[in-house]
Amino acid sequence: MYVACSKVTTAAVLFIIAKKFIPTTAPDPKDDIAIELKRLETVKLKPKFYEQRLPCTTMKIISNNVQSLNAHVTHITNDQVYMTSDIILLSETWTTENQQFDIPGFTEIARVNITELTSSRAYGAMCLVNDKLNQSTTFKKIQLLNTSNEGSISIAGFTSPTLPVLSVYISPKFKLDDALPIIESCISNNKRIILAGDFNVDFNIESSARTKLLQLLDIYNMHTAMPDDMKSTTNNGTFIDNVFTNFTVQEGGRYISFTSYHDPLYITF
Repeated sequence: MYVACSKVTTAAVLFIIAKKFIPTTAPDPKDDIAIELKRLETVKLKPKFYEQRLPCTTMKIISNNVQSLNAHVTHITNDQVYMTSDIILLSETWTTENQQFDIPGFTEIARVNITELTSSRAYGAMCLVNDKLNQSTTFKKIQLLNTSNEGSISIAGFTSPTLPVLSVYISPKFKLDDALPIIESCISNNKRIILAGDFNVDFNIESSARTKLLQLLDIYNMHTAMPDDMKSTTNNGTFIDNVFTNFTVQEGGRYISFTSYHDPLYITF
């Protein structure tokens, strides 16, 4: 029967030709197959990110350099880790003003689009908030875009009575010395804040850019929420994405989704 049906795509046109069809009987509870099936029920595999797919009793934020939201929006909407989050922060979105995105259960709070004044499409940022949170909180949007001949910095997010949240993308050739004052203008004078995104600074490698960025964040008591043993956020082993907070989170880490070249990062608090 297995061989006969191996190439069949539907049972709609199948018939059993026999004078008397005798269906297979269930195995005896003492049979080896019955014992093995019962044993397998006790050792089910548990996916590594199983808990992240469940509705969270605490606040959960996920941040990802999506490398074109238009190309990967279905990857997000079909992924329960994203869809059970309270806030989704996206960077390098490549979005244009006339594009609309339907992410069920979420409201777009802030968004930085690419403009006709720039030759590169590889920038942009977006902040989306779960509707259950959106109904109980007042948000003031933040949308900043600063461009030069060499690159840009995009920041999209919000301030609220309890917590400012920002998604940032710094393009590889944008001067960090120009980006730092813009970042500082967003993080100063806040009791609690979350800054997440792609900084295009490798946090694994000692460099003047890494030192300058971390020194600025340290002034405002902001530190990475990622675990100490995390060494990479991209497919080629670089650690250029990060999530910074000035308070202690319950959990932080990297989620493997294959949405883009970058791994999503998450925190719960």
